Amino acid sequence: MTTYQPGSRADLIFVLAGRENRKVHGLRLYREGWAPRLLLSVGRFEIRRFANQDLPQRVDLLKLAAPIDPPKRHFFVCISEEGIAVERTPVGTWGTLSEIQALRRWLDRHERIRRLIVISSWYHLPRVKLCCRELLGLGLTCEFLSIPERNTDPAVDRGPVARRILTVLAEMVKIPVYYLIFLRRRVENLRQDGT
Repeated sequence: MTTYQPGSRADLIFVLAGRENRKVHGLRLYREGWAPRLLLSVGRFEIRRFANQDLPQRVDLLKLAAPIDPPKRHFFVCISEEGIAVERTPVGTWGTLSEIQALRRWLDRHERIRRLIVISSWYHLPRVKLCCRELLGLGLTCEFLSIPERNTDPAVDRGPVARRILTVLAEMVKIPVYYLIFLRRRVENLRQDGT
């Protein structure tokens, strides 16, 4: 995986689940022509607020999610010139890891996509980069963008100091855990290759 060069056009903008301002930023970049497709990852706690997004056409995720068991409510919403496509995507124990695995499966079905812009919050991007490096493979070029300062995450950047500290500390704990997960996967793969 190589690093995307700012200023060149991507094939896809991918926005990770989480705060609403991530989606707002991704939609803005899509409208500005940074990529012909936008893929929004929408977690179960975002579904109700998703109706507030300024989409090219209405998407009723509440209706789509209603028959699904709440822990399994996670969707990818793809926006392009062809319209909007919604698909439920499996989620696992490890949120970010599961999202990037789901992105990998989505990309496997869309082989022409080689250049991505990946959007999340600044404090989340180191873990996102790790997952992308481990899971997406060599044939992709990625640029990782955080939401701009004027749209910073209110829970982190303008919330109580204790909450800001806890959010950043949580990320600092999760990154070594993810390294261990990937190390274990590599060891298991080596064992399987050796047998």
